[in-house]
Amino acid sequence: MKQLVGFTIQVLMLLSRVCASCQETMLRTRQHLYPPSKEIYSVLKTDTTLMQGSYQRISSIRVDTGKGNHKPVYKDIALINGYYTKGKKDSLWTERYWSGKLKMQGTYSNGVRTGIWEFCPYNGKPQEKYDYTTREFVSHIPDPGEEGQIYSVLNGKDTVQAKLDRSPFFIGGAGYLVSILNEEINYPLNAKNRGVMGKVYIMFTISSSGVASDFKVIKGIGSGCDEEALRAVKLIATDWVPGVLNGQPVSVQYILSVSFKVAN
Repeated sequence: MKQLVGFTIQVLMLLSRVCASCQETMLRTRQHLYPPSKEIYSVLKTDTTLMQGSYQRISSIRVDTGKGNHKPVYKDIALINGYYTKGKKDSLWTERYWSGKLKMQGTYSNGVRTGIWEFCPYNGKPQEKYDYTTREFVSHIPDPGEEGQIYSVLNGKDTVQAKLDRSPFFIGGAGYLVSILNEEINYPLNAKNRGVMGKVYIMFTISSSGVASDFKVIKGIGSGCDEEALRAVKLIATDWVPGVLNGQPVSVQYILSVSFKVAN
């Protein structure tokens, strides 16, 4: 009898753990006009503001069949694959370019990037691997023009011009940085309708700990483009590797240009 009671308690404990881990969800979809794509995800029934389970962002791309077929052929491609646990990114996440080539891949834990992440430019070849746990890069291929520049190095109230041992750079490389800005920036309708084009130059400080701050437009094109560029650049404040001078990380002033161009 005691054995039966013990067995029953073990079964009840197991069932309680299973029930605790099983969350009832509802499937949701959300369409995006730009870039044209569709999100497919689930939310908790008990709190529909929290995503739970697998996540995908899918788009259709035109396929060249090479068979002289004049009727366009499209196929779905998963731009983003990932997973949510109670509203926070979890497990393996993968992002791809529209061509299907890998953009980046790595693991989240409780909404925070952990371990080694791999970043690739558009050609699909690995450019950088960064360890978010140790906050050190495993491998980094400098972008053209990254080295050899003269920077304004901040030291308290003093500013000196110097060539660094290593220039500051965005985790993932310049190609990944551009892709983020392209996805985030919304071309102001007034500027687009009037054909306002050009580059907005934004200066900010990258601290010795790799955090950007003190953003300001130093040269703009107006019509709302300056404000939109500033808004987008502020979103990438935390993912920088600081510059190094005389073997030590330093705070420097950095200038980034954001392009606005009306497609023909």
